[in-house]
Amino acid sequence: MKKHFDDSQQNIKFCLDAIIFYSTMFQQLCLHQ
Repeated sequence: MKKHFDDSQQNIKFCLDAIIFYSTMFQQLCLHQ
């Protein structure tokens, strides 16, 4: 159970990092229009 919890924590962190990365890139694209 603990292992599974750690895995889901890692997945959540990965998803958040990806969302931040993409939203930052999207803002850069919008600013350069």
